[in-house]
Amino acid sequence: MERESTPTAPARPRSLAAKVLPFLLLLTACGSREPEPLVVLFCLDGATPEAFDRLRSEGKLPNIDRLIRSGSWGPLESLGAKRALQAQPRRGYWSPIIWASVATGMIPEKHGILDFLLPMPGTSFVWVGNDDGPPRADLTLPEVKGRPPYTLRLRLRSFPANGPQDVQILLNGALVASATVPVKWKDFTMDLSEELFRPAQNRVELVFSKQSKPSDRGKSKDHRSLAGAFAKLTVEDSRGKIVASFDPVYQRFSLGRGFHLPEAELVEAQSAHFKTRPVWSLLGDLGHRIGVVGYWST
Repeated sequence: MERESTPTAPARPRSLAAKVLPFLLLLTACGSREPEPLVVLFCLDGATPEAFDRLRSEGKLPNIDRLIRSGSWGPLESLGAKRALQAQPRRGYWSPIIWASVATGMIPEKHGILDFLLPMPGTSFVWVGNDDGPPRADLTLPEVKGRPPYTLRLRLRSFPANGPQDVQILLNGALVASATVPVKWKDFTMDLSEELFRPAQNRVELVFSKQSKPSDRGKSKDHRSLAGAFAKLTVEDSRGKIVASFDPVYQRFSLGRGFHLPEAELVEAQSAHFKTRPVWSLLGDLGHRIGVVGYWST
C-alpha cells in the first residue's frame, strides 16, 4: 500500500545574497591572507565645494551627502595655471594641470603639465639679438654635479639675413669654443674641464659677430635686432649622464640679456609632456591590466 505524499510548497527563488554569501564565506575560509583594503578614487571635473554645497542643500545629491556626513570631508587647495610662454600665470584652475597631478601625485613643476597648450618637445627656441648693443646674450646654468670631465652640447643657428657667421661660446668668462654657425640648426659639442665651473651658478655667453632686423628686408613689421637662435643646451659628465640641461621655454627666467621672448610650436597637453610616470604606467609595470580612455593629457 503506497503512502500518500504530502504536497509541499513550491521552492522560492534564492536571493542574490543567499547565492553570494556562501561563496564569500568559502573564499574567506580558504584564503591564506587577510583581504586587502579596497580604495576607490572617484573624481568629477569642475565639481567645486561650492557646487556640491548648493546641490546638497537642494537635496539633489543624497548619496554624496550621505558619504560626506558619514566620512571625512574637507576642501583642498587647487593648482593655478602657469602659462609656458608668458611671464605671468593666468588666473584659474585648468583641468589638464589638476588631472595630471591626480595621475602622478606630483605638483605641476614636477609632472610638466602647466596649461592647456604646451610647447611640443624639440620645438622650443629663443632668438638672440640686442637692440641697444652688440649681438651677445647670456644665460644661467645651475650648479653642475657629476664625474668630470664634462661635455657641453648646444644647438644654434644664424638668422638667415646674416648668413653663416662666427660665434664665440664662453663659460664664466672663459672662451671654450669658436664656431661658424649656419642658417640652419646645427648641434655643437665641446669638452669642458672641471675648473671652468663655479658653485651654485654658471654663466654661459653667446657672442655673435653680426645681427640685422627683419624690417631691413621687405615690409616686415618685426623691428627686433636678430643675430641667431639658441634651441637647447645639455652638460654630460664622463659617464654620459646629463648633469645639467636648459630649455629656453621652461627655463626662460634664467635667460639674461640679449634674448627675445622664447618661441615654440604649441599643441594641446599630451603624454609627451609628462616628466613623471602616471599611475597606470606604474601599475602596468607590476603586471596589472590597465585601461585608460579619454583621460586629460594622454
